[in-house]
Amino acid sequence: MTIDCHEFIERLDDLLLLSKEGFSKGLLDKKAEGVSKKAKKVKIDKQLLSEFTGIRENLLKNIQKQNHLEKPMLEESVQRILDRLIFIRSCEDRGIEENPLLQKVRYYRENWEKMGSKKFIDILNEMFRKFDERYNSALFREHDCEKLKIDSDVLIDSIELLYESKDKIYRYDFAKIDADILGNMYEQYLSYILKGGDTRVHLEDGRLSKKAQGIYYTPTYIVDYIVSHTVTEKCENLSLDEILNLKIVDPACGSGSFLIRAFSELCEIVEERLKKGERSEHKTGSFGRYEGRLNLAQKRLIMLNCIHGVDLDEKAAEIAQLNLLLKILEGETMETLSKVKDLKKLLPLLTENIRIGNSLIDDEAVAGDKKFNWKEKFDKVFSTKNGFDIVIGNPPYVRQETLGDQKEYLMNNYKTAAGTADLYVYFIEKAMNILNDRGTMSYIVANKWMRANYGKALRLWMKEKRIEEIIDFGDLPVFENATTYPCIIRLSKGKPKDAFRACEVKTLSFESLDGYIRENGYEFKQSSLADEGWTIVGSDTKDLWQKILSAGVPLKDYVGSNVYRGVLTGFNEAFVIDENTKNELIKKDSKSKEIIKPFLTGKGVGRYFIGKDKRYIILTRIGIDINKYPAIKERLTVYQKELEKRWDK
Repeated sequence: MTIDCHEFIERLDDLLLLSKEGFSKGLLDKKAEGVSKKAKKVKIDKQLLSEFTGIRENLLKNIQKQNHLEKPMLEESVQRILDRLIFIRSCEDRGIEENPLLQKVRYYRENWEKMGSKKFIDILNEMFRKFDERYNSALFREHDCEKLKIDSDVLIDSIELLYESKDKIYRYDFAKIDADILGNMYEQYLSYILKGGDTRVHLEDGRLSKKAQGIYYTPTYIVDYIVSHTVTEKCENLSLDEILNLKIVDPACGSGSFLIRAFSELCEIVEERLKKGERSEHKTGSFGRYEGRLNLAQKRLIMLNCIHGVDLDEKAAEIAQLNLLLKILEGETMETLSKVKDLKKLLPLLTENIRIGNSLIDDEAVAGDKKFNWKEKFDKVFSTKNGFDIVIGNPPYVRQETLGDQKEYLMNNYKTAAGTADLYVYFIEKAMNILNDRGTMSYIVANKWMRANYGKALRLWMKEKRIEEIIDFGDLPVFENATTYPCIIRLSKGKPKDAFRACEVKTLSFESLDGYIRENGYEFKQSSLADEGWTIVGSDTKDLWQKILSAGVPLKDYVGSNVYRGVLTGFNEAFVIDENTKNELIKKDSKSKEIIKPFLTGKGVGRYFIGKDKRYIILTRIGIDINKYPAIKERLTVYQKELEKRWDK
């Protein structure tokens, strides 16, 4: 595009593309994309998600066609193969391994005619055994995935897609893809659900299911803030020996984003102490010297000593372990690894650090084999320190109507219990229960507990605790494509303080969350917290709020306390549908429109307007004969197991 000097005035809009504001907003790139002069930018996690999902589905289909596995074993096998391939690719791009995957692909293509019955999976398995010997991680232990029949071309295609995209536009460098991007991609990747039978399977986008389970990937700036105000602050007044003995846990760790950041922060803090000449008397002797960088043995010891996690999902726990292993190898090369004397201990075994289980329930009758006894599973933590120093995370936001048989257990075993309480309420209480006497916890959770009736028990309980801070984001879109009304809370063991730090975050357009809170935060007296509901605002807003209250009648008084929650489906994934699904149901059976009604949620209603995102509810109220609506009955039958768990059946 060229602009003659005589055209400056009439083409001022084009000139503004070159302004500082234009560059900051990427306006020139958008213009180029619009006229097909530049390939459209795609976020790396989105691109990787597309590749991984395709690879996963191809492997699932091919393996199931030839092996007829039960779904759990099928998913576990594919996950293990993919995790191994990702680990090897990361080692290649970091210069730790000399492209063993590509070498094997080339070797097979050149020699497959001479190999007889030998398949590419057999060649991969030989490599897996060598990696097991070298890295000594559970990732490469012998596994049933090595016994499966898999077409060689499917495996080779999968491997090649980890080097460059199918259209050859993108080439992947795993040395430059940090753990946070991989974690974000993996969280989305896990939401794709395996469907099908004995011989034919496929993946369906289950992101609505993940939301139904209350699972949202935490943005990096939130993780950084929480780790900074727990791990970093805790270390300020500790010796090096005490830092190396810190016990940190995320009780709903997902793919490990909080744990990866906590580990990274600990490594930076320890290295800074070593640079300043501080040394440790740790029994291993690993920190009695410093040679210009943290070596692998030192990083391994920090991870094994300090980092712990739990998740209900086996796949998530396995991915958390993988991400932590990749993190520990950051900065390593062939040269640095060659200096490690004991090659059998290149990588730590993390199966005792990252556990699988239900963090809230220690009863086999309720949780089955996922029951979780904290003192048994982390016996060294409780026997040596009587609990964790730090609990961090983003616990799931799960509505009470989906809790099923767990609800009675939670009601009987938690002081914060309420009939309609969301699951994160119990995670807050659990965090305080597993802390030692000097411990600190910090979560990002929904803020509804501050005003909702179900939060009263939590509010009364929390008023007796040492509140360090509450950061309220209101309805800001902290989580992509989700309205969760989040807040950050931080509590410590000890007596309550007179006041805690509070802040209402009114925009996400800040350079630093820390900086925003320093500028806009304020002290809030803990004695000002009311039992009936917490309105945490600054003095100016508080005065205005009191003026409004004194001038009018609260809605609950006006309607005689008859304020209800509205429609509760018990399982939104089944009953709440989009425009396309509505049209498909009506196309199959025109009578379907009789019980499909427009539906609004909090996200769909703004100040003075209703959003454009059209959603509908299948209104199968009591008394409706579902057999008269065959298309809808067919849809709901898919969710029969989930619907049977509803409290009203």
